[in-house]
Amino acid sequence: MKVGIVPNSIDFSRPGDRRKFCYYCKSKNIKLELAKFNNYYDILYLSGTTDMTLWPKYKNKNKYSN
Repeated sequence: MKVGIVPNSIDFSRPGDRRKFCYYCKSKNIKLELAKFNNYYDILYLSGTTDMTLWPKYKNKNKYSN
C-alpha cells in the first residue's frame, strides 16, 4: 500500500505533523511518503493547511477512480 501525506510543513516540524495519523502509521510500521501531485497513492492524507486549490484536482490512476 502506498500512503502519501501532505503535511502542515515540508520538514514535519509542526506538532500536528507528528501526531495522530503519522503516529498511527509509525506504530503499525506503515511507511509514509511526502505526497507529490503526479504520483499515485492508495491513501492520500491531507493536513488542514493543504492547498485546497490543487489537491481536489488529484485523480488516482487506478480502475476504481472516478
